[in-house]
Amino acid sequence: MKRWIALACLLLVVALASVAARAFWHRPIRAITPAEAGLSWQECPLPGSDPSMEEAEACFGRPSPVLSDAEKDNLGRGDYENVQLTIGGDTYQATSRGILPVEVYSLHKNGRFSRALASIAALHWPFMWLHNIGGRLAWEIADERLATIIYDGRDLRRLYGLDQAYRPYSLGGKLIFVARRGGEYFVMYDGRKVGPGFEQVIVAYCCETMLYSVQSGQGRYQFRGTRDGVEYIVEIRATGD
Repeated sequence: MKRWIALACLLLVVALASVAARAFWHRPIRAITPAEAGLSWQECPLPGSDPSMEEAEACFGRPSPVLSDAEKDNLGRGDYENVQLTIGGDTYQATSRGILPVEVYSLHKNGRFSRALASIAALHWPFMWLHNIGGRLAWEIADERLATIIYDGRDLRRLYGLDQAYRPYSLGGKLIFVARRGGEYFVMYDGRKVGPGFEQVIVAYCCETMLYSVQSGQGRYQFRGTRDGVEYIVEIRATGD
């Protein structure tokens, strides 16, 4: 009997330790409404299955957003193998190196190695860019298998227990991006989940589908997502802008 009690206590300790470990390694995600986040959320159901460039203008009264010249100045410059960005007095450099099938993405700050991520190389060049968001560095990496954002030195997949993180943008000076966890896509803004979840959000970095991927610029964040079998086009803005 004592042996069974000891075993039960051991299993209980292991279970509690597992819960504590998840709570320690993954920051809880708090869900709030767009209004609570200081955001305007506008969406329209799409009539057909084939996307078009005119849907945004029909819904919102204006075309899909594009980056302004000022916003382009907050992006890194270079090519897909070497991108640089200066924020304040710090210079960041992201590089892509490897021998098929492994690709290694490295980040340096002021010439010193900061961190690296590795992935099985995709058939196309991975999208790799640096962003100045609120005076902090956001480094996006995405190929067919790896998609994450390193923001202010932290991997957002690990920080929030996500499967993938896509398309960072500075909205009202705060980070907004599309996240995926399990079978759900949702929007993260300033470290919190905002608005409803979706079964699918179009995220692409290549070819024709990229035209209907997440778009951002001019203080607007726009995407196409499917919720409860209905496809929507969504636009998010900061109410203070």
